[in-house]
Amino acid sequence: MSHPDFTVEGRVIDAAGITEHARIEVTGLRISSVTPLDSGTTHASDEGLDEASGQTSASGPSAMWSASDMPTIIPGFVDLHNHGGDGGAFPTGDEESCRRAALFHRRHGTTTLLASLVSANEQEIVRQLDILKPLADEGLIAGVHLEGPFVNAHKCGAQNPDRIVPADADMFARAASRHPGLIRQITLAPESPGAEACLDVCAREGIILSLGHTDADYDTTMNFVSKAVDRGIMVTATHLFNAMPPLHHRAPGAAAAMITSAKKFPGRVFVELIADGVHLHNGTVDMVTESLPNSAFFITDAMEAAGKA
Repeated sequence: MSHPDFTVEGRVIDAAGITEHARIEVTGLRISSVTPLDSGTTHASDEGLDEASGQTSASGPSAMWSASDMPTIIPGFVDLHNHGGDGGAFPTGDEESCRRAALFHRRHGTTTLLASLVSANEQEIVRQLDILKPLADEGLIAGVHLEGPFVNAHKCGAQNPDRIVPADADMFARAASRHPGLIRQITLAPESPGAEACLDVCAREGIILSLGHTDADYDTTMNFVSKAVDRGIMVTATHLFNAMPPLHHRAPGAAAAMITSAKKFPGRVFVELIADGVHLHNGTVDMVTESLPNSAFFITDAMEAAGKA
């Protein structure tokens, strides 16, 4: 399928900051240039984007808008922890409903998404991997995130404690080999029996290790992260603070260990935050993002009810 070239103008927000007025040129599937322009009234390219189809349109006169109603253009969102939306659930849905969920988030600006499963038995996990593989092949999802089942039942949150089991590296390896490259991340608790053996699977398959749904103390978490980093594994914290012991000045726990590890291993250890004002106080989010400006990222942890209100 060919992708026509086009240009579009607007207010651009990217890693470099905010450009109030710029022209973006797209060649094929890549942005070929971003050119700052003078502010004020601007004309869109004669070959601009058609809002309904998302394709270019070369018919009709140039559009005109003022600086006050100029569109804002931002990079696509990356969501590495997402269970579904628009009535579709990645952990349990069929292919049609999972595709509907992925497309719902695509329409709202998420261009890279990991489909998150929840604690389940091996048969249930394999079933969903088979269902989600076509979506990965189509580029609707970037892969699958296993949130469990090797977590701590005492910190299960919304997960079914009956599906939580001790870490099983053989089961993990079988799931990873089902569709090589499909599983991109796994959440496990470092205190789960057998958890260390799972590090070999992560290292071999290039799977991100995410620590969460855990009751581990500070030292246990620090030691486990160090072992993972030594094996070349990228590490994250699954929704930092949530489903973890509360941070206490005499018992800093897994949350403090993950913040410390992210500072100790920049570019190798990161933390997730659900910054919705409910899961975390805004002050907590500010504290972490200011302490870890390049190592903290937001996730939705969305589920099938997202978008249905």
